[in-house]
Amino acid sequence: MRSVRGFYITSDRNYSYVGVRGFARLGDWNSRVLLLVDGHRTNDHIFGQAMIGSEFLVDVDLIERVEIIRGPSSSLYGAGAFFAVINVITRKPQQLKGWELSFEPASFDTYKERASYGGHYKGIDLLLSGSFYNSQGQTLFFPEFNNPATNYGITRHTDYESYQHILANVSFRGFTLQGLFSARDKGAPTAYFGTVFNDPRTRNLDYHQYFDLSYQHSVGEKWDLVAWTSFDQSRLEAPLAYSTGLPDGSVALDKYSDRGNWWSGGLQLSRTLLEKHKLTFGSELTDNLRQDQGYYAAVGKVFTADPASSLISALYAQDEFVITHKISLSGGLRYDHYTYFGGTTNPRLGLIYHPFQPTTFKLLYGSAFRAPEVYEISPDIGPFLDSNLRLKPETIHTVEGVVEEGLGQGFNVGKRLPEPDRPPDLAADGYQRWPARLPKLRKSASHRHGNRVYRSRLEWFAGHNEL
Repeated sequence: MRSVRGFYITSDRNYSYVGVRGFARLGDWNSRVLLLVDGHRTNDHIFGQAMIGSEFLVDVDLIERVEIIRGPSSSLYGAGAFFAVINVITRKPQQLKGWELSFEPASFDTYKERASYGGHYKGIDLLLSGSFYNSQGQTLFFPEFNNPATNYGITRHTDYESYQHILANVSFRGFTLQGLFSARDKGAPTAYFGTVFNDPRTRNLDYHQYFDLSYQHSVGEKWDLVAWTSFDQSRLEAPLAYSTGLPDGSVALDKYSDRGNWWSGGLQLSRTLLEKHKLTFGSELTDNLRQDQGYYAAVGKVFTADPASSLISALYAQDEFVITHKISLSGGLRYDHYTYFGGTTNPRLGLIYHPFQPTTFKLLYGSAFRAPEVYEISPDIGPFLDSNLRLKPETIHTVEGVVEEGLGQGFNVGKRLPEPDRPPDLAADGYQRWPARLPKLRKSASHRHGNRVYRSRLEWFAGHNEL
């Protein structure tokens, strides 16, 4: 992700965060970027969090490629497709061709192990993989704590991390079943939320599991059908070591926790009409069965529970229209309805002009929204955050002009073009997969008016595409 144009990654030694085109609001938990694994939405339904660093749900060795859609894409993907959509495509069983075993040692008492199997048997494609990681972490110095009471800012054995990932894929005659299990234990060495510095008991334990069943089939001679259903479960346990303030220097261990269970299902139909239109129609339904938060205060032994649930429904349509062999137009519209704030409609338009090979002009317009997360509406983490029961969706509207020029075979000034027959799960401006960091030059300016931020940007980039 660090090598992708316009993206940058930061870390607070608990989680990693992605910024896009100069925007990266602190504390947003990556809720403005939609992260998919083989098309399955992985942002949780408490924080809206996308796990992108070492906390990512899939072993990086199982990734075939990463597809990125820039800009607002709520017209097809709904909430969270605010700045970008990232779709991680995993390797297929036939790409493994049997067993793969790996062991990777590293500094700070770090090691990683993986065992994977992929094969084909009587029409069934099967992939099964398990990964295990453990690291003791670094000894760190924080000048903010450089005094005798906090070990002169030195913390040891608090930056530890371990995780376990299990991924299974089974495909048979148009059906695909994917199961994923991820568990992570990460120490928090930064003494966040006012916790005691240099206490290894302050940490985050993240769990995410899901099953996803999809079916693809041609209906008649013209329609393509895709149907899917899935069930996700996420869980966070965060022990927090606080000083009691007593003369004996005792420490109490509070705990924030959340539980999220949700079922999702969808149906999508697509066809080509008159050899010029690629039409797509779809609907989705998500039942957030459980969006619960809880906080245990060790002093007083008080547990505060904050249960929640919600229902989300959506309808969308898209048309990719090839006007001439040089001009194409793409348009999409989606309506989402949430039980706790109502409905929102988001369009997207893209006009692409190829005056001659390899020059391309693009004019893109899009809008997107980010639904308020349960954690933002009613955060249950002691006295640090206030509830806001009237919180409304965050919205964005963008207009973008792009000029691209190819300079010889494999070398581009601009980003990579989408092929005319790009499937409808990718938006008008396509995706990008660059093999290395590219040179770039940017100029940008922004100003705020009330609760709106306006931003203008000029960007030049170049790179050699080896794909």
